[in-house]
Amino acid sequence: MTFLQEVYHNQGVCYMYLQEFDKAKACLEKAIDFQKHEISYVMLGKCYIRNNDYRKAIEVYKQAVE
Repeated sequence: MTFLQEVYHNQGVCYMYLQEFDKAKACLEKAIDFQKHEISYVMLGKCYIRNNDYRKAIEVYKQAVE
């Protein structure tokens, strides 16, 4: 993990705990833009699941294994 990737990932996780899923998604997407990391994909998928967007969650999980 690069430093900025880790910062955005951790910020996204914090927003998830606060149940601010739109902010969490934005941070996790930035983290993935810096460097693909499977944990960021998992957390991003969970955000979509919490918003009942199962299709987008599946899409994110597929991207993680590409």
